[in-house]
Amino acid sequence: MTEEETRQYMENIAEERHKRITEKKEKKVRQRARALTGPRLVIDLSFDELMKPTELKSLTSQVRRSYGAVMHMESPFHLCLVSDGPSHVLTTLSGYDDATQWPATFSTEGLAAIGAEHLVYLSADADTVLSDITLEPTDVLVVGGLVDKNRHKNVCNTRAEALGARTACLPDEILRERSFRVLTTNQVVEILAKVYDVDGEWTGRADDDTWRAAIGEVLPRRRAG
Repeated sequence: MTEEETRQYMENIAEERHKRITEKKEKKVRQRARALTGPRLVIDLSFDELMKPTELKSLTSQVRRSYGAVMHMESPFHLCLVSDGPSHVLTTLSGYDDATQWPATFSTEGLAAIGAEHLVYLSADADTVLSDITLEPTDVLVVGGLVDKNRHKNVCNTRAEALGARTACLPDEILRERSFRVLTTNQVVEILAKVYDVDGEWTGRADDDTWRAAIGEVLPRRRAG
């Protein structure tokens, strides 16, 4: 190439790079705006006293991964991190009180402030499957923020009952296909994110194929034996 052709070539590369960066930034701005107007998904951070320091650290990591899953949705949830009073996770997350860093809602006023009639608390111990409930736009899904190595039984279900909230579980039969029943906080959020991105509506009525595909993407298949 001539010197002029080389110069023009380099300018074209720089222009394309600038265009990609600009489009990426604009998409991020739009995504963050949508994340504050989507259906509310709460992570309940009210179980600090039930966890060891290492488990609290693990939960903080799981919340970060949950946030990442939400922000990769085409139509993101409005993620809410809620606790009854002080929370290790909230005080650990850098800049959590800065909306320009975290397009999410943070509250230490507890779930009661939302209103029990709107809450659907997800629990492996629930008798009702989420896909059997028709969610309304005002309904709020709640995921328990608890890392306990299965020491504490029925905690989320008991908390939901105390609040007067409805409870629901993810499709148990499909989870058992992959030898899972008890999931981490971020696994639940990641599955919900994939289901509702495909489902496209805030109804909770996704079919088994949609649930099976989402669960298959999130959960590794365990080896028999």
